[in-house]
Amino acid sequence: GSIPETLELREGEVEEVVAELAPERIVLDLPEPWHAAREASRVMPGGGVFCS
Repeated sequence: GSIPETLELREGEVEEVVAELAPERIVLDLPEPWHAAREASRVMPGGGVFCS
């Protein structure tokens, strides 16, 4: 299959990628996702979704 246009896959340091994109939704597959939670909550708009 193909990746939908509305989905963007990024690889890199989570804090940097999250800060750069300021996404409305984040899905992470990390061994220690809590390291990214603070930055995600800072840059995401109200009502954003953080899933790990």
